Amino acid sequence: MCGYSFERDMIADWGRLKAQLAATPNNSWPTRIRLMYAANRVQLRKGGSGRQTGAQLGVSPMTISRAVRLAESLDLYPQLIQCRNEDAARRKLTSIVNEIPTSRPNLPDVDPFELEANLQSYLAQYWDAMSLGKEWKLYEKGHVDAGEVGVIDLLAKHRNRSSWLVVELKVRKTSDQVLGQVLRYMGWVKTQLAAKSDTVEGLVIASWPDIQTLYGLECLPDIRMMCYRRLPNGLDLYEKTLREHLISSLDDDQRRKLVELIKNS
Repeated sequence: MCGYSFERDMIADWGRLKAQLAATPNNSWPTRIRLMYAANRVQLRKGGSGRQTGAQLGVSPMTISRAVRLAESLDLYPQLIQCRNEDAARRKLTSIVNEIPTSRPNLPDVDPFELEANLQSYLAQYWDAMSLGKEWKLYEKGHVDAGEVGVIDLLAKHRNRSSWLVVELKVRKTSDQVLGQVLRYMGWVKTQLAAKSDTVEGLVIASWPDIQTLYGLECLPDIRMMCYRRLPNGLDLYEKTLREHLISSLDDDQRRKLVELIKNS
């Protein structure tokens, strides 16, 4: 028992977890940072902070912050696991990020949230002021513990019809992860909360539309995708479909040819 229960996503014993982290060898650093990431997620879910997580584990808030960023990056760049220690992994991550083009054509000008927990907290706090809040009402403040299934980022009920909305946030998750999670949570809501006549819908919220997720949604008619962008007066959410994304990626000449093709068809 390491002090953290993966099945229940909870801290059973902070002392044991602290001892486990201290005893984890350097060549098992992915296990260590994932445990720190999980502990911090639990703390944030209870309204705590990275500073409190650090105090419980006997490390600095900066250590927690760096561990969280590296743990989230492992899903995006699995090649980091091959690094011999955390420092080597961070250097590798820096080199990977520096190779990524800074300009993304045809993508909205966004300021992504650094942590998924920050985006979740923001959406929960300002839900009623956004377009989604006019149609959907948060269920139990949004964040719902689904037991062994996991924790739903945001859950809402329709204000006028018998429908539920499962919201899954995509900050650094892969498309396979986010689609698998939203389907799992929708199934849980369908069997545990919804009435027989209720419908359950899914919504993925991300900083920008990635083509893998959009292709996956083509076979999932009950799930849609919205992207966000920062505006001076708050956060703007807009829906994105595969067709829109593909059209936006065309240059002017390709768009003209597409228009002519549609006119002549």
